[in-house]
Amino acid sequence: MKLSTGVLCLLLLSAAFASTASAATAVRATIEQLSEKSVLVVRTKCLSVEARFTPDGSTIETHVVLERLESIVGKAPEKLTVLCRGGTVGDRSLKVPGQARFSVGEEDVVFLRKDPRGAWRVLGWCQGKFRVVRKNDTAAVEAVQDLAGLCFVKGKGETKPVSAKPMRLALADLVKRITTARPPVKDEPGTGDGDGAETPDHESEKKTPPAEDESGEEAGSGKK
Repeated sequence: MKLSTGVLCLLLLSAAFASTASAATAVRATIEQLSEKSVLVVRTKCLSVEARFTPDGSTIETHVVLERLESIVGKAPEKLTVLCRGGTVGDRSLKVPGQARFSVGEEDVVFLRKDPRGAWRVLGWCQGKFRVVRKNDTAAVEAVQDLAGLCFVKGKGETKPVSAKPMRLALADLVKRITTARPPVKDEPGTGDGDGAETPDHESEKKTPPAEDESGEEAGSGKK
């Protein structure tokens, strides 16, 4: 029996929902590597989080609207939308391990680049997102990674896992390391209103941090 395009698409989507990996594989990235490969590094406040089907109905993506609080690298617009794979729409859920997770009202420092479609995405899976934490009893402000759903290996193509702890450091120290690795320059490419298709220039493998692979199975290659 020949299936219509719509029925086949629905079956493939259902199969994707039913089969999800427990962890995504990545190579550990330093702050300096993330900074070097980002088009934008921005301190933001999350305004909204909404999961939607992609236009062709093949998968789900979460649209995260962020308000710019401070541009650290590049010239970020006042508001920008970041896409993360997975989410819940009605009774359909798609879980993609290793994706950055956002909550309305939270403050973050995010390392961003554009995918081939021109959409903003967090660099290095959830490695490229640091939540800003303010302690009520002190003046200390920290930046904290959440590495849930990521399994680290030494290099691309390797399978033996290595341990890696989430980074937790003072916000001022994070910003200093970012700007030291990537001094601000004029007319940063790809930092307009987020509708273009610019992507950061490719650098040598030595400077390449783990970046999301479109297959969602491996995060890329890089060295410490």
